Amino acid sequence: MKQSPVRVIASSMALSLALAASPVLAQDQKPQPTAAEAKAFVTKAEADMLDLGIKAGRAEWVYQNFITQDTEQLTADAGARYTERAVAVAVEAARYARAPGLDYDTARKLNMARTGLTTPAPVAPGGADAVAELSARMQGVYGKGQGTLNGQPISGSDIEEKMGTVRDPALLRGMWASWHDNVGTPIKGDYEKFVELMNQGARDLGY
Repeated sequence: MKQSPVRVIASSMALSLALAASPVLAQDQKPQPTAAEAKAFVTKAEADMLDLGIKAGRAEWVYQNFITQDTEQLTADAGARYTERAVAVAVEAARYARAPGLDYDTARKLNMARTGLTTPAPVAPGGADAVAELSARMQGVYGKGQGTLNGQPISGSDIEEKMGTVRDPALLRGMWASWHDNVGTPIKGDYEKFVELMNQGARDLGY
């Protein structure tokens, strides 16, 4: 039942950001970039995101396997740096997308940068850190979470397996309720804050 937030950082690209109409960009008085400048921007952005993604992935792997306060902070820090750069790239990509004469690959990559952001942290200082810390903390609770079966503790992964084999309605209900009480309820407040930050980030980018 675990899900990774580099994950949250690098998976499930579903949020479309119409940044070309963003109020942030409306205030941008920079001259229109050239196709060559757009291509150079893409090359630099790809290198940055690859480097930050590898670092975030390594921190995430350690956290997934050794859930402690220290590894939680490490993955939160790495995730925040990735998200900060991803938001900055998305904003700049909208400007470079207006360059005349873009080749197909550059235009495609700029569009992906603008529409592939799944964690639009607020652009204000500290926004990415707040998002990453909440995400890491919720993941830790989820990863360590337990329910019960026949009065005995059972991990989330084991609950998932048992849900596919147990046929007793009372036992199924007990596993679900215990998981909900031990995991779902404790992270409710953090999840609400997480959603608020995501909404603020989307507004900052023009929604």
